[in-house]
Amino acid sequence: MGLPMIDGVPTPPSWMTNLDAVKEFQRLAPILAANRLLTQGNVPILGQYCAMHGRLVEMWAAKMTPTASFLNAFRAFANGLGLTSMRLPAVPTTKPNIFAENAKRRHR
Repeated sequence: MGLPMIDGVPTPPSWMTNLDAVKEFQRLAPILAANRLLTQGNVPILGQYCAMHGRLVEMWAAKMTPTASFLNAFRAFANGLGLTSMRLPAVPTTKPNIFAENAKRRHR
């Protein structure tokens, strides 16, 4: 049994003061809610993801390079929200493998 879905679109948390973070929250919250990916349990994760997005924008604007651990955490939040799987196209399984014959062993 999963957590209850969010009815409607939540507003950004009051602690979120970075304008880029707020804009990202306002962009993503309706998309996630419409696709039934927003639950009562992952709204805080959305807030943290958007706060990290805002920090990344600040860093890039200042010509700073984010650390690998920061980027990995950002990607982990994206995965937790189901954002990365929405961007990847489905792999067709009905297409035959045109390289299948290449794997056959050659007899001497």
